[in-house]
Order: sequence, then structure tokens, then C-alpha cells
Amino acid sequence: MPKWLSSLMIFIGFIALVAIALLPRNIEVTVTTNVKQASSNTTNHNHHGVTDSINDHVENAARDNDKNDE
Repeated sequence: MPKWLSSLMIFIGFIALVAIALLPRNIEVTVTTNVKQASSNTTNHNHHGVTDSINDHVENAARDNDKNDE
């Protein structure tokens, strides 16, 4: 690398450091968040297996009712 190019790069680096030193250090940031509130405060826990479906539950309930009738 030529000597003049390395000297120029050192000079540009020094100027960049001076420019960074002169920049203001206090930066004001305003953060706002919008949170959608749920319609109710209750938590629903659904524990269904992979093969569970509404029809399975209806059929099981019908079988249970038949057993209770006997």
C-alpha cells in the first residue's frame, strides 16, 4: 500500500473520531405501545389430544348417557 494512501486513511480515521466526539450524546427516544385489552379476564385452557374432535366428544357423551340409562 502506498504511503500516501495509508496516511490518508489515518487522517480520515482521525477526522471521523473527532466528528463522533462532537456529536450530541443525549438522544431522546419516545416509545409508545398499543395493547389491545381482552374482552374478559378469564383464561381458557383447552387440553385436547391430536385425535380429539367435537364429534368424538359428542359420541362419547351419547355412549355415557346410554350406559347411565341401563
